[in-house]
Amino acid sequence: MADNPPRSEPPGKHGNDKNPARELLIILLVFGGVMLAIYGVTSAFKNRSPIESVKRPTPPPPPTAAIAPTAGTTAALSPAPTNSLSKAYENTYDPSRKALYWWHELPGGLKEGSIDSGAASNIRPQDYSGARACLECHPSNHRDWNSHSHKTMNAWATPENVAGDFSGKAGIEYLGGKGSFHREGDRFFMKLERNGRTRVFGIDRTIGSRFTQYYVGRLIEGPDGGNSDMRTVQHVLPFGYWMDKKEWIPTVHVFRDTRKDDDEFDPFADEDVVSYDGGCANCHTTLPAGDWMMRSLGLRRMSKFSPRSILFDVPGYLEETKPDFLKVNFADDIPFDAMLDQVDHSFNNMDIPKHATELGISCEACHQGCQQHVENSDEEETRLKPQFFPTSPHLFSQGSGGLEQLGRTDDNLNFTCAKCHSGDRPKYAGGHDTWNSTEFSDAVAGACYDKRAGSSAHSGVRHLTCVHCHDPHKGIGKKWPKTPQQDDQSCIDCHEQFASSAAIAAHTHHAPGSAGSRCMNCHMPKINEGLQDMVRTHRIFNPTDKTMIEANQPNACNLCHLDKPIDWTLTHLREWYGEEHTYDNGKVAANYPDRKGPAGLGWLKSPHAPTRLSAGSALTQANSTWALNELFDALNDDHLVNRQFLQSGLDAMLGVRLKEKGYQFYMRRPERSAAISELKAMSPPSPQ
Repeated sequence: MADNPPRSEPPGKHGNDKNPARELLIILLVFGGVMLAIYGVTSAFKNRSPIESVKRPTPPPPPTAAIAPTAGTTAALSPAPTNSLSKAYENTYDPSRKALYWWHELPGGLKEGSIDSGAASNIRPQDYSGARACLECHPSNHRDWNSHSHKTMNAWATPENVAGDFSGKAGIEYLGGKGSFHREGDRFFMKLERNGRTRVFGIDRTIGSRFTQYYVGRLIEGPDGGNSDMRTVQHVLPFGYWMDKKEWIPTVHVFRDTRKDDDEFDPFADEDVVSYDGGCANCHTTLPAGDWMMRSLGLRRMSKFSPRSILFDVPGYLEETKPDFLKVNFADDIPFDAMLDQVDHSFNNMDIPKHATELGISCEACHQGCQQHVENSDEEETRLKPQFFPTSPHLFSQGSGGLEQLGRTDDNLNFTCAKCHSGDRPKYAGGHDTWNSTEFSDAVAGACYDKRAGSSAHSGVRHLTCVHCHDPHKGIGKKWPKTPQQDDQSCIDCHEQFASSAAIAAHTHHAPGSAGSRCMNCHMPKINEGLQDMVRTHRIFNPTDKTMIEANQPNACNLCHLDKPIDWTLTHLREWYGEEHTYDNGKVAANYPDRKGPAGLGWLKSPHAPTRLSAGSALTQANSTWALNELFDALNDDHLVNRQFLQSGLDAMLGVRLKEKGYQFYMRRPERSAAISELKAMSPPSPQ
């Protein structure tokens, strides 16, 4: 492999979206006129006469709004074409949030309605100092971050960062082919072989360091042509290393659509490429905030979760920071597609290691660029504290007040987390996301994050923030470190009416200290797919939720009482919480084929894959030996991740490794069926 292309040097030695830029500009065109109108009526500006007298092009209605010309020009660029992308965004955008506004110039009068940040800037590449600069003044936080999995969310594939077994002895047999993994000096390689066809990938970066480590690289040997995306695009490779099990496994959720009945992906034949730099890197690396906002994932999340509206001078930012990214002049009367193609090319082909501040999630991923703070750290009177909101002469934030509005406020803290911990996942009937990484977008759908909540429990208290429960500098580890008592206290900090044991017993109808009395077991049950375990949903909701119960999807009562039928649950809910908790009998009858059978077994056979996943996890954690045959049958589930979690759960429940009994979750169906028959012939284990 002497002809392997050299890997670019890590920057430290020298100092889930497609087409992000195209989407950004389409949205720019579609919403430019609409957002200007919104700004004209919003309360922050409605009493300011200058906005009414601004001379500007009269925008036609979306989706054909024209771009306003830059100062000094006389012609607008061509209108945006009508397309499904702009319509899809229009359907998901919430204009009441007024969260993002892109324009070529700042219309007169709007600056006076914005927070004056002066010359302060924390969004440009040159505004970032790197995590090492934080060490001297913040040694404790830096030490905690240094052991946090955020740091190694993305890293160079060096011997100290690679967790997988690249000794050449470990491998994987999958779909009739073989994957092998070896090392040459400090370089790591992944080799795929089947039916005389071989592909070899050079590994450049790692993803993750806590449960499973995935890898990023490119094809360096194989039958695929020189122009193949596998050779030219840094992409997620098809196998990862399961660290707890010390074995290689197929990647999950990268190439697969788990909303389908069969999510099989064949890495030996398929040529699917999931660009790492074009998508995943938005959250797995520390990008300058301005660059992050220019990518479509940043644009969407800024639009939805920003605590205030902003005006962003896009051409001004590009001209100052990335003049080579736009080789056309905004002032020129050029065809829309010509400008669009230029921006498309620049942002879709961004070399993340070159443009990121640091690989992984570092201090400035949350605190924004801290260079001005570092430079003035010895001058108390001139020190500029790091802000939790983007600040720049090119960016104008709606609102009044000083820089404190951009600092450590509840809204800004939550927005910091929302930048990555949000998104769109397959849903439960109640609207909860079914798998991880969207904790914030789930949380804001619950009442505890709603400042408008009117109950006495919320009266006079701050609305909930992520840091109320999570220390952002300290990693969680492999298991949630807090005790049930500490978790309860997190809730009681606001819900003080439940501080006494008597109040808890009256509210939960369970003995204080029992599993049924724990706040989170009822209001945040473990129905969310984590990286190797089921974890708690962050959508704090009522366990009597009708949509989940009527849909025959996991409810908090039966997650503990898996052997009880749904009618047992409904009876108790009516007795405990009143006749208003009456459920639609028609829906219950239609969605529960066996109303008298154990709810846990019904979920295990559900047509809804995430419900089956939750059931398998709950049954194995509860050591439900009475359901062992049904659990063995579920090892033939159509979904790879369901089989993976269930195999791991049965390993723990039975005290054996199913792998040693001939079963692997990634086997083909005929192989799985034969292995399951062998497992069923085992003597049932003694209760533990």
